[in-house]
Amino acid sequence: MPELDTTLLEQIAYAIFRDGKPISDLADGYTIDELVRAYQNIRRGMSRLLNGLTTEQINFNPDPGTYSLSEVVSHLIAAQGNTYNSFIDIASSTRPHIDPVPRSPGGGAEKGLTAPILQGRLQKAADDLLLIIQETYRPESDKRVFVPQIGEVTQKGVLLFDLVHSLDHLKQAQALRRSPLFPARHEPQPETQPDRQP
Repeated sequence: MPELDTTLLEQIAYAIFRDGKPISDLADGYTIDELVRAYQNIRRGMSRLLNGLTTEQINFNPDPGTYSLSEVVSHLIAAQGNTYNSFIDIASSTRPHIDPVPRSPGGGAEKGLTAPILQGRLQKAADDLLLIIQETYRPESDKRVFVPQIGEVTQKGVLLFDLVHSLDHLKQAQALRRSPLFPARHEPQPETQPDRQP
């Protein structure tokens, strides 16, 4: 199978949401390692997008109906808890679950965060998910179970769904950064010394 890049993930999203193809059937063509690599690439892209942004930029909303970067990324982090819990459930693991995220559009979104806080949380959430994948994934026991709002999925299917969701929010964050209304970064001006008269 070709590398799971953003173009291919967009095609997969189309197949899931427009054509109604089962997520796990689409995930079956990939190894867990390929899915994990794509997940890491999307997470790195989101983290890089936040580099050097001010608190004003992170919390900017161009209008009342548009989420800020703080809200987009915090929602993405919170929603990933559902992926984490699904890996535990499908593997019948006894590990504790992450607190559930409200199952609503934008569930877990927080305003008022900074780029370093978001990047730290994004990294921790990624590390936690990668650890639970390593601890629970076994190809021979990746059975299909029912997960609310997704349907019958395997662990690979759950991870593919997370990838599609993450890509959607990465594109949303990129569009927000490109908005002509997005605040410019104000660089501190060097102090000038007044001319001294001899």
